[in-house]
Amino acid sequence: MASKNGHLRKPRVAWILTHRIQYFVNLIDLLHQRGNIEISLFLGCATGSINDKEFGKMIDWDNRTLTSFPEHFLQSPQDKPLPGFLKSYSSSLASELDKWQPDYLYINGYTDAIAWQAFLWARSHRKPFALRCDGDTLVKKNALKSGIRKKIAAFMTTRADKVTFQGRENKIFWQQNGASEPQLEWVPCVPDSEVYRKQIFETSSDRDVYRAKLNAQKADIVAVVNGKLIDRKRPMDALEVLVKLKDRNFKLWFLGSGELEQALSKRAIELGAGDKVQFLGFKNQSEIPDILQAADFLLHPSALDPWPYSILEAAISGLALVLSNHTGSYPDWMAAPPAGSVFRCGDIEDMARVIKGFLDNPANLKTCAKNARTRASEYTESAFCEIFEALVLRATVGPKTH
Repeated sequence: MASKNGHLRKPRVAWILTHRIQYFVNLIDLLHQRGNIEISLFLGCATGSINDKEFGKMIDWDNRTLTSFPEHFLQSPQDKPLPGFLKSYSSSLASELDKWQPDYLYINGYTDAIAWQAFLWARSHRKPFALRCDGDTLVKKNALKSGIRKKIAAFMTTRADKVTFQGRENKIFWQQNGASEPQLEWVPCVPDSEVYRKQIFETSSDRDVYRAKLNAQKADIVAVVNGKLIDRKRPMDALEVLVKLKDRNFKLWFLGSGELEQALSKRAIELGAGDKVQFLGFKNQSEIPDILQAADFLLHPSALDPWPYSILEAAISGLALVLSNHTGSYPDWMAAPPAGSVFRCGDIEDMARVIKGFLDNPANLKTCAKNARTRASEYTESAFCEIFEALVLRATVGPKTH
C-alpha cells in the first residue's frame, strides 16, 4: 500500500478494545513481531492494575509485561468510566484513528460504545473491519430482548468484511446475529504459549511431591475447578458432588477467588470434606501451570460461559475435561475423539455419574487427557497470526496474482 510519500507500506490494523485483555496481548505481540502487518491497540481506558470485582482482587497480570506493539490509551487511569453502554465511550477515538490512518479494524464485540464508534469511523472512511466476541446459544434468553439485540447486532454484522468465530456454538451465535457463510472465518483462541506450553515436572516423582503438598496422594484422582468463585460459575455444585463420592479416592482443588469463597469453605466443613478439598485462591498466570499439570481433570460446572480460556489451558496441560452443557466450547471438545465428558448443568447426580466413570476407568481418563492435549495443539499463536494476516491482506491488498 502506498504512503503519503509514495513508498509502499504494510497494511495497518487497529485492534479496538475497551481495556487491555490478557488473552489478546500474546497474539498482538506476535503479530507485531512477525512484521507482515502494522498493528496498534486502541484501548477505551488505560489499565495497569485491574480491580476485578468478580475475583475480588486488584490484579496485575504477569504475562507479557513488556510488549513491542504500540498502544493508544484513550482515557487516563483516573477517569471514571460512564455507566452502562457508554462506559467505554471515547471522545478521542476518531481523532486518534484519523492520525494513525488504519487500513483495517478489528472490533471486539458490539455491546460497548467504543465498538460502535469504531464501526462508524470505518464506515465513514470506507475501511474494512472484522468482528469478534465470545457469544454462544446455549443459555435461554428473553425472546423479546434477544430479538431486539439481534437486529441491532445485524446492522453491524452484515456490514463487516469478516466475522471471526472460535468454535461451533460461537459460529451459530454469529449466524443468528446476521453473519453470512462467506463472512465467517475460524480463528483459534490462544492463551500465552510462553506460560502454558512448558513442561513443569521433569519426572512423575516430582509431580507426586508437588501433589503431596496439596494433600493428594499418588492414587488420588484430582479435579481442579479453575475460575472465579461466583454464582454463574456454580462452584458449589463441584463441592456437593463430593457427597456422592465421599468413599472414593477423589479430591478437589479450587483455583480462584470470589464472593463465594467463604461459603464454600464453610460448606466443605459441614460436609465433612475438609480433607478432600483445597482452596488455592487466586493465582497469576505464571503460577497456574504447576497446579494444572499436577491435577487429573478439569471440572467446569458453569451455568454461563461462552468460551472459557481455562478449558483450553487445562487441555494444553494434558487434563481430561468434565464440562457442563452450558459451556460454550463443549461441542468442540466432545467431538470424536472426545477430550472428556459432559453433564447437565446443575444436575449433581449427572456430574457424579460422569466422574464415577473416570474413577472406575482410569485408562479412559488418560485417553481423554491425551485427546485433549492433541486437540489443544490446533490452538497456537502462529495459527492465529497466519489466518488473521491472510484475511487482512485479502481485504487491503487483494489476492496474489501470478
